[in-house]
Amino acid sequence: MMKSSLPIQRKLASRLKIIGLESEDFEKAREISQEVNDERCRWQTYLNALALLGFVEWLKEQIPNIKINSNKCSVLQPEFTNNSNTIYHLQVGAFKLCLIVVYELKHESLKIAHESIKEVNLASQFYVLIEVLEEQAKLIVHGFIRYDEIAKYHQSLRQELKEVNYGKDFSIPVSYFDPEINNLLLSTRFLKGNAIPLPGYRHHIMNTTTKKIKSLIDIGKWLGGVFDEGWLSLEDFYPPSLYWEEHKSLSWGPTRGNFKTTQNLEIQNVEITGSKKYDLGLRLKSKKVALVIRMKPDEELKDEKDVLVQVCPEEVQQYLPQSLKLKVTLNPDTENSDTEEVIARRSDNFIQLEFNESPGKQFKVEISYEELAIVEQFVL
Repeated sequence: MMKSSLPIQRKLASRLKIIGLESEDFEKAREISQEVNDERCRWQTYLNALALLGFVEWLKEQIPNIKINSNKCSVLQPEFTNNSNTIYHLQVGAFKLCLIVVYELKHESLKIAHESIKEVNLASQFYVLIEVLEEQAKLIVHGFIRYDEIAKYHQSLRQELKEVNYGKDFSIPVSYFDPEINNLLLSTRFLKGNAIPLPGYRHHIMNTTTKKIKSLIDIGKWLGGVFDEGWLSLEDFYPPSLYWEEHKSLSWGPTRGNFKTTQNLEIQNVEITGSKKYDLGLRLKSKKVALVIRMKPDEELKDEKDVLVQVCPEEVQQYLPQSLKLKVTLNPDTENSDTEEVIARRSDNFIQLEFNESPGKQFKVEISYEELAIVEQFVL
């Protein structure tokens, strides 16, 4: 009789789902793991691939009318693969699923990656625990837990872990996972997508077909040192050793006009600067990009302001991902709106747009990469 590595109470054993693996699954999993350059990551990638392939095939049989998309799953992106046992970006209908894969489930608690519930682009509505029994060609689905449940448990650890450890990986008892996998199937069929909201998803990163914009950011307040949440002056944004290095790359173009795509030149009379970091998630290896806004008086048109909008990597001396797009719209949502955009090339360490506009006017900034977008709206 096949058994899991973890002793299972008799009353629970019949409720766990056992999924058989086919020879094609092993062949495909080997192909996926061989695409990983780091040999240390290949075994876990192999296990992750087996879990994904077997589980997705089973899901398709159980809920044939629900669209399932695994094309963007992290294990299928070799350039972003690490030694993690967590698979992100499995889309089942309106829900995001995260698979946690183990080879031998020997303990009654499970380690959870902190970023899997806190990073905007990685958090999922459901987390599914899957054990791979390679020799028996089986998967055991030990259960699932909703995002709000695991987030509540993590919050309860704040006092125990103290602030120094609260932002690190944490453990959760396996008993917190619902072993009745049919409850997961029912949820994907009958719950609405917004029934289990994810952290900050509506405000920071959103599907480009359903963009939502937060309240206006008043740049004029920056002059008095008053910044909206998440925004910092450039001096506070970068460590002192890096500030002047980054300061040199923020340059103004030599010409005037509506929009100007600028190159590295000397800075002139910059008065107001604000910066904010954004996380575009696993597609960028969880690295962040920075949006920098600079404003100064227009030297030719005294009643207008020059504004420079720049996107750069969080760290100096790095490159932006190819095809990342910066778009600026003046007078958004009006008949007089004017839009310009610039797209990062392979070796761009920043992209930027410059324009001049009158005080009190609004403009919208959008940073997009593949299907994800960040939108902020400002008033001068």
